[in-house]
Amino acid sequence: MQKYINNPMLLDGRKSEIRIYWMIASLHPLVVFFCNGTVRLNAQHYDAQNFDNDLVHITNTRRQLQSLKDNGEKVNAESLEIGLKWSLDELASFIEKRSGRRRWDELMSRIKEILVRVVRSTQSALKEGAGNPDGSFQLFGADFIVDDEYNPWLTEIQTGPGLSHESNSVKKRIIPSLVREATKVASTVHRLRLTNQSLCVLQGTTDFEPLLNDACL
Repeated sequence: MQKYINNPMLLDGRKSEIRIYWMIASLHPLVVFFCNGTVRLNAQHYDAQNFDNDLVHITNTRRQLQSLKDNGEKVNAESLEIGLKWSLDELASFIEKRSGRRRWDELMSRIKEILVRVVRSTQSALKEGAGNPDGSFQLFGADFIVDDEYNPWLTEIQTGPGLSHESNSVKKRIIPSLVREATKVASTVHRLRLTNQSLCVLQGTTDFEPLLNDACL
């Protein structure tokens, strides 16, 4: 069961959702990294009373495009997606101009805290489900709605984080380096394990920001 956020932060008058990418690089010990993300915007302006319109409330790019097609409108997917996608840097600039840099820093800090709680609360199940975790890693996605007081609300964790980027200029700037960095981290973890070195040395060795590293406890 989820609560509907009826006071969402609006970008250009439209509801939005943040997609964060994060990675579990090791389960024994637990090592989690935080990376970049994107922002999805709805195609139409927010109207709290209009619950029959997907383009107002459901912040999902595929559904937004499909709704327009279902209504018989001609859609250029690439041009529309460009308008519906921001980078995190663009969102940071928007919030900083409106409310100051401290608000953005606080928002990102709370998002990271939520991800840490998610991993801690599911740590046992993750270990059990992974079986032998040696050499395994996973890149995840996490979606957040932000309300007009800059409170982040976790809506979904994706085991498939959505790495397609051919038709979107924002994701083209993010996804290739994201995948390269994830591969770099995974191969480094594997090398350290093979040579019996501590995973604590992973701190600061990648563009990924460490969220958790139990090897350093």
